Amino acid sequence: MAGLCRVSLRLLFLAALFTVPSGVLSQATQEPVAQPGADPNGTIKNAKSGLAAALRASTRNDPANFVPSVETINEFLTGLHTGPAAEAVVGVEVVDKAKDGATETRHCSGLLLRCDGFFALPSAITSLQMTGGAEAVRQTVRVTLHPGTPREQYAQAYIRHYIVDAVDMTVMKVQGVHSPAARPLLPDQLKPGDEVELVWTDWDPAVGRFSPVKHRKASLGQPNLAGEPAKGKALAGVIPFTGMQEGVPGGATVVGPDGMAIGLLPGASGRHDRFTSFSVLDLITNCVVAAPTTDEEFARLQKLQTPPDEPPPADAAAPPADGAAKPKHPTNDMIDIPGGPVRLPLEFQQDQQDMCAEVIACMPGFKIDRYKVSNKEYFDFWMSIPEKERAKKEVRAALYPVSWAGTDPPFPPEIDDVPVIGVSVGAAQAYARSKGKRLATTYEWTRAVFGPFGDAVLPAWVNEYMRQRQQAWIRIFVAHEQYLAQQIMPRVRESDAAKEFVESLAPHLQNPVPVPRPIVPPLSIPFFTSDDRLSDACTWSVRMVQAETKQLCERWINPLYLLPSGSRPYDTSPYGLMDVLLNGNERVIHSPEPFRSEDPRMGVRPTAAGLGFSFSDRWKLPHPPDHVLSPLTIPRNLTVELGQAETSASAFLLSRRLISSSSQVRPHLREFSPSDSESYSEYRARIYEDMMMALPLESVRVTAVRSDLLTTDAWGEQTAAQGPISGSSGFSPPEVPTISSPTSLQRAADKTAKRLPADLDRPIVFVNHSGERPINNGVSLSAVRADEALPLYRGIYFNETRFYSLLAGLSPFMTREMGRDWAKDPPVHIGPWPEFNLSLTQPPDVFLVANGFRCAR
Repeated sequence: MAGLCRVSLRLLFLAALFTVPSGVLSQATQEPVAQPGADPNGTIKNAKSGLAAALRASTRNDPANFVPSVETINEFLTGLHTGPAAEAVVGVEVVDKAKDGATETRHCSGLLLRCDGFFALPSAITSLQMTGGAEAVRQTVRVTLHPGTPREQYAQAYIRHYIVDAVDMTVMKVQGVHSPAARPLLPDQLKPGDEVELVWTDWDPAVGRFSPVKHRKASLGQPNLAGEPAKGKALAGVIPFTGMQEGVPGGATVVGPDGMAIGLLPGASGRHDRFTSFSVLDLITNCVVAAPTTDEEFARLQKLQTPPDEPPPADAAAPPADGAAKPKHPTNDMIDIPGGPVRLPLEFQQDQQDMCAEVIACMPGFKIDRYKVSNKEYFDFWMSIPEKERAKKEVRAALYPVSWAGTDPPFPPEIDDVPVIGVSVGAAQAYARSKGKRLATTYEWTRAVFGPFGDAVLPAWVNEYMRQRQQAWIRIFVAHEQYLAQQIMPRVRESDAAKEFVESLAPHLQNPVPVPRPIVPPLSIPFFTSDDRLSDACTWSVRMVQAETKQLCERWINPLYLLPSGSRPYDTSPYGLMDVLLNGNERVIHSPEPFRSEDPRMGVRPTAAGLGFSFSDRWKLPHPPDHVLSPLTIPRNLTVELGQAETSASAFLLSRRLISSSSQVRPHLREFSPSDSESYSEYRARIYEDMMMALPLESVRVTAVRSDLLTTDAWGEQTAAQGPISGSSGFSPPEVPTISSPTSLQRAADKTAKRLPADLDRPIVFVNHSGERPINNGVSLSAVRADEALPLYRGIYFNETRFYSLLAGLSPFMTREMGRDWAKDPPVHIGPWPEFNLSLTQPPDVFLVANGFRCAR
């Protein structure tokens, strides 16, 4: 009775521990949509004011230096986000101050790139070098918006910007403003002789103000200046004019088709026979991405690429000839995302250094694909490339997905609508450009997926998913604790009593009596032990865990794997995007600026974003009993801190496995190496996937993904010290027989014949990473390897336990995700097992990270 009370109290404790406040993870409140007609009662206005206040309040725990006022956020919600390039021209005043107090002022024109204060200007204007060779110790930048108009507004800029030597352009940000910005355009459609317009503002020293915007026509020249060195460096993105543009200040905006901005003039007047195009904008910022085409050209491409509607069959009521309905590929249309504010997830707050620790951003409206790009869609793009080009090695290396087979067809029809993975960032951008589109920025992805509150307010299903995962773990934990207390511990006590009884008789007996082997209780979930006396307990345990994970997999539609587009109807965004969080990560444009922090992967820029789940370690109770149950250790540590769980949504799944490691075994020592045994890989993967679903989810947040491939040696082998295996959930090796005489030595040799070399006439030295350690009168077992997923010790094979059949073979939930056959690559044979005391050279397994992509416009 006491044991049951203890379990009940622990259940209540765990239930309280895993409760997630309902207000934290609920469906995001969206902006009220104004309907045509008047709003006489001010309902929409009041609703937006309340939304602005709630959005500002949602940042109270963010490490922000500045949060826009409610009035400014209201402008984010109600104001215009883009306008003509001429109306986005700004005047820029830079004041440098030397150590001796001397000052120097520079003026230039600039261009507002995003409505919340990002503006572009020539990088030379921000130099700290002053006339005469002095260097400024302080710099201030003041921006004039709508110069020379009644709406003229002044704002101070952050002294924080990223400069690339080969790019004569940089981007800065002002604080607490909202004003319509220009729409940038790539110059891809321009050709020599095309007419463009220059727009700028001049500084008028007589009145100490910037002038109204001025205009001038110009023509593009032959591209003979592109790449021409300037002061020893080649400048990128340079496009020439037909002549020098006299009397125009640095930073003047060049306006192309559709009134979209295509670049800026350099800071030095001597180089105003050219301009720096927005083809290099992605090298300095991701506040916006230049559109690859004009609106007119995009509409034309969309019309060409829209497949005609399939005509209905002659007899719609008649079933198909084969008796099965032909599935129709989902139409990947584009969804309009309205412009407005968004709270940045913490990961992006830290990465977007040009936001200067502001938390709420505002962006113009955009379009984005409903689904991630599928294998079929990408295959159509690949086949649109001329065959001669596809045959080139460099084209294939750049554009062909790693996930596809090298045969024809490269993947089976069953994964036509599964998101394509193994596509590089460059290949994804090439695909997008072929459609007149681009990749989304981190800002746009956050708003499209979550709405204005970002990951501060997650979809309601996330809360329920985490709750059910936590409740499943509670059931697993309590059931195992009850089984341990009621079924196993009585047998352990009987075994200990029998051992003590025989030992107490030993001094009184003429002939020694074998001492019963004690029962060591399993301490992991699920139970794992090679002791045949506990096989029934292990079988029950594995079945119980798998029953719980099966329910979760069925209820949440196989959440670990990639599925055809739209397979999970609950995984949607507030705006109608599908497969936003569970069907793989997503390529997005992160800041190009190197990330200087304590990140151990410094210099490795992220290329994708996803939802990272953190697994709780709260099964550890404050006052544990003598035998503490804990989850079975698995190849990858899933109980990492939240900040380290960057790819927790991309599990090590066999369906994404690219390389099967290889080595050899030493049968006479009963050493096992999984190199050429896929049954071993399947066994470990099954345990891994079961635990991935069994462990409770504690936290979730947006995370940046820096990897396309994951390499791990956790599924290889390592030499481990003799004794209880570290990291194997408390498993102890079989008892070592005591060696007291030649006769007992022979008995010991017979008992351990499978584990010891034949030449017992010399001491066998156990070798580990710390050196040599002879034990038990010079007799020891040979070195063993401790695998993180199961207790391998003293030469016991993985398939020699009676419950192995429950873990053999592929996971029943495994779905195909790649065209390549997983683990069918030729094994990399590395030769004999290395001698003791030598480092292992086992190659790692390589897993493809599920990075998909969708296009934006």
